[in-house]
Amino acid sequence: NGERRLADIPISDVRFSEDADATVQQSGSCTVRWTDEFASSVLPTAVTDPLAPFGATLHVSCFVVAGEFSERVRYGRFLIVDVPSARDEEMQFRGQWITTGSTVQLELREPLAGIQQESFDIPTAPSDLTSTWAEVGRISGAPLVRSVDDAVIPRSIMYPDGKLDAVYELMNVVLDAVPHVTADG
Repeated sequence: NGERRLADIPISDVRFSEDADATVQQSGSCTVRWTDEFASSVLPTAVTDPLAPFGATLHVSCFVVAGEFSERVRYGRFLIVDVPSARDEEMQFRGQWITTGSTVQLELREPLAGIQQESFDIPTAPSDLTSTWAEVGRISGAPLVRSVDDAVIPRSIMYPDGKLDAVYELMNVVLDAVPHVTADG
């Protein structure tokens, strides 16, 4: 969903947690420590900056190493929801201030957090009763892995105010399933 703005960002102080009973199950935090040869900063100062908490995502991977074997494994795709702390280190070089490094703390949530922020404008019912999976895709806008059989939606279903609550209701009541975000997002 969008263009890659930065690649192979080093992160540290990585902490992730998962609560299977929560609506948004995965959350975490990390610190980006960035230095490059162009003395650029990655501090989020505008909505469109790569680490700004306005729809930007961070794809987190780790390396699994055993002897000579090494493989990069995707851990997950996370929305950047907050930047609790950000600072640049600077030094004077030939009469000008240049950035020698950026340190940015990030708060992260799984992509369902974005759907959780959306709501319906008016009381709403499903637009098409023939496919629960199609309706979940329409409401969420998320890529879906159809891991259980599809079913028709009963006419009695009316959506609660929030779109994520509607997704959970469809999945739970109609499909007897729970939405879960995979490492691919």
